[in-house]
Amino acid sequence: MNGVKLIEALRRAEIPCSAIYSIVDIFADPQYAARGSLASFVHPRARRDQMPCVVPRLSQTPGAIEWLCRDLGEDTDEALSRALGYSPARIAELRRQGIV
Repeated sequence: MNGVKLIEALRRAEIPCSAIYSIVDIFADPQYAARGSLASFVHPRARRDQMPCVVPRLSQTPGAIEWLCRDLGEDTDEALSRALGYSPARIAELRRQGIV
């Protein structure tokens, strides 16, 4: 049974249900845009993009996107030094070997 037929069967049986949206579904649904549920931003690498806003959207504490994720590898040196105790020389050697 595909998802649409399943939802129809559950609704006929008066069982509360809803489809679970993929990221593609979210951007294709005009209701998301109409409710202001998509946030626009400029990525640090100068790319303009969108992403879903924080949900649920509460009137007293609506939530907001305060920062974007860090770039891949941006915290590697700090993680290796703090978590594993590696020295800057050891990290440089790992980088030279292509391990990091």
